Order: sequence, then C-alpha cells, then structure tokens
Amino acid sequence: MDLVGQHLNATVAFAFGAQRHHLVLQHGKVVDVRHGKKLDWRVDFGFRAPDAVWDKFFSRPAPPLYNSVFAMAMRVDEFEMEGDTLLFAQNARSMTRLLELMQIQGQPQ
Repeated sequence: MDLVGQHLNATVAFAFGAQRHHLVLQHGKVVDVRHGKKLDWRVDFGFRAPDAVWDKFFSRPAPPLYNSVFAMAMRVDEFEMEGDTLLFAQNARSMTRLLELMQIQGQPQ
C-alpha cells in the first residue's frame, strides 16, 4: 500500500449485511476504523453486500465472480457500490490492493 496507495485519502464504507464499518485512509494507510453508522460520519464511497456475498469473497479460493470487486460489481446483483464512484475509479489500483489484503487476512469479525 505504501507504493500504490500514497495518494489515497478517503473514508470507505463496508457494509456486511446489517453491520457497517468505515476505514479512514490517509496516504493509503488506515488511520481510523469506525463501526456502525452515525449521521456525522461522512464516507466518500463504499461497498454493500449481504453476508453470503462477502463470505464467498473471503473464501479461499474465492469462486468465480467473487474474486474481485470489479467482477462482483459487474456480475453479482447483491453487491453494490455507493458514493463517489469517480473517487473510487481514481484510486482503483490502491482499493483493489486493499481488498486483496483483506482477502489474505480473512473475513473481518
């Protein structure tokens, strides 16, 4: 992330079913993690899907269509991107790397 994320400054939401988490990223590094949802917690963009979709994404190996955020966005109806998708696109490489690292670490609790 040091190399590909150096220009990534954003707050990214991840909704796992009913659970919501925010990663605050500065220069590609996670500086804060927020759990839940509050009115004054602004996010730039995010990803939302039922638990079953995330379970497939975090499985090893992930099945076809669940192995990348782009595949899920294009082919998995239950997976949704929200917010400023232009900012996501501008930081697509660093966000792809972040999601790959999340897959390596395994499913968040």
